[in-house]
Amino acid sequence: MGLLIYALLFHESLQSHIPSSNQPLVVLLNSPQCYFMLFGALVVWIKKISLPDVGIQWPMSSWSVGMALGLGFAPILLFVGVAIIGQYPDASWISAGVDTWVTMAKKHPLDFLMLLIVAPIAEEFFFRGLVLQSIEEKKGIKAGILFSALFFMAAHSNLWLGPLILSLINGYMFWKSRSLVGPILLHMLSNTYGLLLLALPNQSAVWFEKLFL
Repeated sequence: MGLLIYALLFHESLQSHIPSSNQPLVVLLNSPQCYFMLFGALVVWIKKISLPDVGIQWPMSSWSVGMALGLGFAPILLFVGVAIIGQYPDASWISAGVDTWVTMAKKHPLDFLMLLIVAPIAEEFFFRGLVLQSIEEKKGIKAGILFSALFFMAAHSNLWLGPLILSLINGYMFWKSRSLVGPILLHMLSNTYGLLLLALPNQSAVWFEKLFL
């Protein structure tokens, strides 16, 4: 039901009737992330679900955190490495990339906050903490991981491969650790990688964009 309501609320035909605004509060309240958090919190409250049962706890084992860090930093380091090789010996792109990041952060601070902090927390809470477990209770863990990943991919309709891979990995991590810490961390690093592609343009790394986004 939550996914159906989301599809209706954020359908283009409805969104076209909502006046656009640059006010941070309005942008936040009209975001999918806000919906995920509010609907998820409502479900937790109505069904009296404990926070650990939706993954809001530190993982029993720290392996999921290590896995998230490893998988999250791998594409970032690979991209930077390819950029260095492709642009060597010219290193001017480094300062230009940093300037681009700083400029984007100053002009669009809310976008940075949403992409790097709010979205990973809200989306992992909804898709892993609630959707995955709801499907798992009825169809088993494999179906839970697969269908929550497909729903997550559908929510990112402008992308497909990156969200699908990320969601499958996060579903596995959540299943093994029963914690959202690892999935949220990997999600944050994945979104950071997406911003990195904007800040450090390099034609030799185009295939990275197609693979991870």
